[in-house]
Amino acid sequence: MPSSREERKRDEILDRALVLFFERGISSLSMEAIAAGIGVSKATLYKYFPKKELLGISAVERRFEMLNERMDEVEARPGISYPARFFGFFAVLNSFIGPLFPVLMRDITTDARWLWPRIQSLRAEKVFPRLTRLVQDGRGLGYVRDDLDASVAATLLVAIVERVGQPDFLLGLPLPPGQALQVVIRVILGGVLSDEGRRLFGAVQFGPQGPTEET
Repeated sequence: MPSSREERKRDEILDRALVLFFERGISSLSMEAIAAGIGVSKATLYKYFPKKELLGISAVERRFEMLNERMDEVEARPGISYPARFFGFFAVLNSFIGPLFPVLMRDITTDARWLWPRIQSLRAEKVFPRLTRLVQDGRGLGYVRDDLDASVAATLLVAIVERVGQPDFLLGLPLPPGQALQVVIRVILGGVLSDEGRRLFGAVQFGPQGPTEET
């Protein structure tokens, strides 16, 4: 079993590698270039990750772990309302998906397609069930329409957010990206929420620390 020091070193390498991949993609980088780019020796990099494929998959898994931790933090806020939970989900998801574009995701869907199946499986494991539960909870509270299949709605919502999270989309709107995201989410939810849900969600605003309710 690796020591805590080794685990910290491994996570540090993954975090630095993610930043590099966001900037330069992954397909064109050799292991030597990655080692130089993140400031470790080739021997250290190969010690933890003998192949680039393992490094890429591990980096993506690390990203999803961090995503899950952040979403747990949102869910655990004392007294958080259902609308704040819902908006919080999308705010966190966008903050983690956004840096993947425009370089890394384009690379993954062209020259590094070997990484895409793992991303798809992680979305299915980590993201869809959480959003499905949110939709189901909202339906139980009367805020989400009861004629929707929760799992299908969750899949479509995540697909839309992935498109919205791309810089070329948000930057093409006549609003600051953060404000544009709010508008887009409200438009999306217009087809998901009940009348009561739309009224309640209309009282939620985004601030620097995430969604809050008007008082």
